[in-house]
Amino acid sequence: MVATSGPTDPNLRYVLVTWDRSDPAATGYQVLRDGAVVKTITVSGDPWDDLSFTDRTVTAAATHAYQVRALFADGSSSALSPGYRVHVRSTANVGSGRTFAVDNYSGTDRQRAQAAVDAAIAADGGVVLFGPRTYTFDAALHVSAADNVVLRGAGMDRTFIQPGFAGESATCGSGGQLIVFAGRQTKLATKLTSPLSVGDRTLKVDSTSGLAAGQHIILYEAGPVSNADPFQTEAAGVVQDPGTGRDERHRWDAGEIVAVDTTAKTVTFEQPLSQTFTTAVPWIRLDRGNGNGIELLTVQGRSSTETTHYRLVDLIPQANFSMADVQGRWANRNYVRASGYDIRVVGFKGPLGDPGATDGSCKYKFSVWRAANFTFVGGEMGEPTHNHNTSFITTQRAQRTLVRASRFWGNRTYAFNEHGLGSRHFLFENNYVAVGPEAEKAGVFIGNSSWGFAGAGIVRNNTFEGNRRDISMQENSYELQILDNTMRNTVDRVITGYGWAGPDTAADLYGSIRWTIARNRIEGAQGDGIVLGESSSPWYPYSGVKDVIISANQLGVRGTAIRLLGTSTATKRFQVSNNSGTNAYIRPGLVAGDYWKANMDGISYGTSTAVGWSTPYFSWEARDAG
Repeated sequence: MVATSGPTDPNLRYVLVTWDRSDPAATGYQVLRDGAVVKTITVSGDPWDDLSFTDRTVTAAATHAYQVRALFADGSSSALSPGYRVHVRSTANVGSGRTFAVDNYSGTDRQRAQAAVDAAIAADGGVVLFGPRTYTFDAALHVSAADNVVLRGAGMDRTFIQPGFAGESATCGSGGQLIVFAGRQTKLATKLTSPLSVGDRTLKVDSTSGLAAGQHIILYEAGPVSNADPFQTEAAGVVQDPGTGRDERHRWDAGEIVAVDTTAKTVTFEQPLSQTFTTAVPWIRLDRGNGNGIELLTVQGRSSTETTHYRLVDLIPQANFSMADVQGRWANRNYVRASGYDIRVVGFKGPLGDPGATDGSCKYKFSVWRAANFTFVGGEMGEPTHNHNTSFITTQRAQRTLVRASRFWGNRTYAFNEHGLGSRHFLFENNYVAVGPEAEKAGVFIGNSSWGFAGAGIVRNNTFEGNRRDISMQENSYELQILDNTMRNTVDRVITGYGWAGPDTAADLYGSIRWTIARNRIEGAQGDGIVLGESSSPWYPYSGVKDVIISANQLGVRGTAIRLLGTSTATKRFQVSNNSGTNAYIRPGLVAGDYWKANMDGISYGTSTAVGWSTPYFSWEARDAG
């Protein structure tokens, strides 16, 4: 479970508590705060929206501990989940409660706001208060090298901040910046004394000088051609091996130090790393840019017919940043570019992102770029009445992303994309995805044809409704788990993906994707259900897939229920069992290592094989933020 604090305004405080689906048989859940039950929730219909609770009786500036237990029809219950503590941020925690009203200063709207921000920075933090009106900025507002500065409006339907200037004309430019939060970083002399592996938390260093608990450290070790295509990467000798999940092009991660041992010369991070690093990786310490936020207002472009491109909020980088009850409109480029560590977005609304043009590259509404522990909960993107939006949440070089308890409506591309560039360990669950039949990519689109595969990732307990495709993977994204989703009225394919053949992969692992597709309910699909193995890579095409589990799915489709393409040499080591519904299957001949049993076609072959890559959770999910 994860508990996310809302606005710092003590009169509007809340905590949004969300949790995963511990058992599909659960009929309800009890939520406990500080050991006492505060809410019992019944699961009815699609369970995606029955796994959250907004607690509005929390105490400002207090730390609460939450737990949850599942309830079952026979009156039994599960054990309590691990505790998750959350500090309810309030005005009292921000600059000792100091408030700087923008309208008390003189000049243009931007000059007034900048003066209030500068005063808050000089006071070591505080609330910059915007009134219930529209503020038109003649240049970007900068919150630079600041800690604990919160921009607060009177509500997203009462306070509006917009540019009076045109944004950029280029679709993929940086965009016309409206509000910029910029941190201050220091490159340290610290060096690792041994390389790091995925999953490491305790790091051995040559010296602990200058390091302390609570600091945020960025590790960045990109390859020499980190933004190049796979052919250029291969020529440069940089490893790109999707058959084992190893990709050394885009190594970026960040962590918060929780312990320093000066005798053993070790540093322990809060979370396990998602990347490998050599002893040459530079250490960057984020010295300023901690505890800032923005809340209770709308940021927007100039009008509902805007054609230029804006980046409305730019975080470069921040740590422990909070965005609560904010709306974004008319950006064309980005609502937010988020970089740094532990950035939390709760209650965001983005009804109309691309009014001037509905197509084009790089129009990522949330661009999660070089960010670790990014959380997006309780949001609503787009509207059911139009599809004038593209690319709601896009992650690149992003580790441990959580998107939960949110709604995604009409879009021309996708709701969520882990966009290659070394992103790892995302969790997309308990969401409603209705991006529509014109969403070119899919509801959830994984990978990128130029910048490589993504994963590992979990797509769990979402409802997909009326999309062209629900989940699509390209360029051999690795170790995806698609679990317990409801998928209705899909126009084309419901789930599709493919592998590739190199360049650093052993031949026996060509096409190895290590996917688990289990317990999904597909209803009313107009085309095929699960289609894997189509050779469509522009780089290292491979017509097949290996290492796949497809189990216990209900496949209500007009077309083929499961289509595994490729020969029995190219496509193998698949375990397909206990799937019901449509009885049409296409697959290669069964060979040693395959398992096929209890499907609608009545064919049985082989035995089930235990695998080590199908554990349906990440170790970071149970973290206690404290």
